[in-house]
Amino acid sequence: MRHRARIQPYVTPELRCQIAAHSAAQGVTESAYIEAGMRKYVEGDGVDEGLVVRRLDALTQAVAKAQDDLEVLAQAFSWFAKFSFMVAPAPGPDARSKVDFLFEQLLAVVGSDLASGVRLSASVRRAVAAKPPRPAGPEGQKRTVGKGVEG
Repeated sequence: MRHRARIQPYVTPELRCQIAAHSAAQGVTESAYIEAGMRKYVEGDGVDEGLVVRRLDALTQAVAKAQDDLEVLAQAFSWFAKFSFMVAPAPGPDARSKVDFLFEQLLAVVGSDLASGVRLSASVRRAVAAKPPRPAGPEGQKRTVGKGVEG
């Protein structure tokens, strides 16, 4: 008994009756029952659910922002590819101003698409759904796209 310290917390009579009933039901002393409860409380076995939910919410918001940023980059890249395929400035003294003009047009188109809610992934899904599947190349072989890349 010398390895234990005595404390005297004050509790309500109702809680005292509950402690007595629970400890008797479990067949342990009130001291052992209270010590087990205090140990569990102090060691923090319980998880703070509110904290977990707040952290998950913060992570969800960060992922949503990253997804929005990625969507902006994808939209910009798609329009950049369109512009670069349509127009390739000829080398010369006038090339720089033409490139700057095309870049400003690129920014304007991407900005208007994003403001109107147009997303690349939705456009791709619509385009795929609207087009009938293409048949395979001659003799049932896979068709090739570009230089030897199978499609």
